[in-house]
Amino acid sequence: DAANFRKFRVAETKHGRVAMMASIGTVVSHSVKIPGFEKVPAGLGALTKEAALPGIAALVVFSGLLELVLWKDDANKDPGNFGDPLSWGE
Repeated sequence: DAANFRKFRVAETKHGRVAMMASIGTVVSHSVKIPGFEKVPAGLGALTKEAALPGIAALVVFSGLLELVLWKDDANKDPGNFGDPLSWGE
């Protein structure tokens, strides 16, 4: 089924991109601290600290906005081709 294959291909591409961003974030979090979050430990240890909750909430909201507004799948384009939603290439 072509429609099902396309759906899985879009999901695979999106999950791969999220995994790449997460791996970069894990490495960068050990050397870069956002102001206001200096006391939050790097890596998975941040999930156990109350001071990290505003950052985690902001990350979830930001990710949701990207997913719902900018990264919409278009049946007229290849799976995973979101174009240049922020017009950085102009």
